Amino acid sequence: MKILTRGLVLLFLIVLVGCEEDPSKPDDVGNVLKGEHQLRKMFIVQEKEGSTSESFFLIWGSVSGESQETANVKFAWQMSDGTYALSSLPLEKFRVKFDNNKGIPTIQFDWRRDCRDVSNIQKILDERVNYVVITCKENDWPAKIQLPMN
Repeated sequence: MKILTRGLVLLFLIVLVGCEEDPSKPDDVGNVLKGEHQLRKMFIVQEKEGSTSESFFLIWGSVSGESQETANVKFAWQMSDGTYALSSLPLEKFRVKFDNNKGIPTIQFDWRRDCRDVSNIQKILDERVNYVVITCKENDWPAKIQLPMN
């Protein structure tokens, strides 16, 4: 019994140490997302998602379905290594700040800092980004914005 208890405690300690972040390692996602990034080509795309379900018993049956339309913003932003990433986020995650001294519009990300894998930028944006802030001149942002109102 003592061996089993010691084994479980040892296993628990190994799991705890393995899950702890190494403070000497740089935060890879932070290196990609931190700071301001130049923003290029931004537009809203209406995307439809749908699902159907069917049930049948002998000769009786039913089919039901639903569809949902969402507004996603597609945009290109310059990463810290100078390359541009083409990304997409829901419209609800965007905030706008006006600065009339701003030359090229920029984007800043607010993200959860619990991820180090930067192999899939879109997955990071989908799962880790809380919101983004676009900073631009007031003249660069259209005054008569017509959003999809459902």
